[in-house]
Amino acid sequence: MRETGLGEAILEKIDFRSLQSEVLEVVCLILGKKEIQTEDIQIMESCLSLWVASLIKSENLIEDFYLYTRSDEKAGTYGIRHAEDLLLTGIYTYKSYRVREEFCNAIACIAQKVHTFKTKSPLVYFIDLVKRNFPREDQYYATRECK
Repeated sequence: MRETGLGEAILEKIDFRSLQSEVLEVVCLILGKKEIQTEDIQIMESCLSLWVASLIKSENLIEDFYLYTRSDEKAGTYGIRHAEDLLLTGIYTYKSYRVREEFCNAIACIAQKVHTFKTKSPLVYFIDLVKRNFPREDQYYATRECK
């Protein structure tokens, strides 16, 4: 495909902004589920991989991600409303170790590979987010269902 340029022609036709919005919406829907099934984890892994690849191909999308929001209607009462909620839910969710691991891997890859930004570098953004929201022990137990 490199010799023919077909791959580049296909990539030029992709609307990466819309793709990012759709991928993030699927991720939010999965994270919002009460229980995450094996199929959900596989879909999540694929979505995160596609999102990372999109950001690497079109680095300016990181700015759109920083501004990512969902309507109250889509988010529901306790759902993911913006980019910070999405990342924090992904890396701190107690529903699945694999989901946490995939989110951490995606964040690490983005921090290493995305170098074009106007406001904050992804690495600074992610570190600041975790620093401001690092769970304390009393918060850890408050988020778990008691039996």
